[in-house]
Amino acid sequence: MKLALDPPVRCRRVTVAALCQTRVESRGWPQAAVFTCEKSPVAILAWLDGEVVAWRPNGEVLDAAVLDSLCPGVAEAFRSAAA
Repeated sequence: MKLALDPPVRCRRVTVAALCQTRVESRGWPQAAVFTCEKSPVAILAWLDGEVVAWRPNGEVLDAAVLDSLCPGVAEAFRSAAA
């Protein structure tokens, strides 16, 4: 499992991006191989009025400490990309 910040998207005064979890699995046999991939959002980040705001996909607001525990430095990376 890997967490990564998707590229920010700007819409007028708001910039948003998704912090996504990705997982890639593979299996191999002598005559075949199977690969599966999964990507799902862990948090939605928004740059509103000079502040980073984050929510879980279910709408729960995430404070800065929780966001940093999920992915250290993600708020600062998003702030730099959004500003």
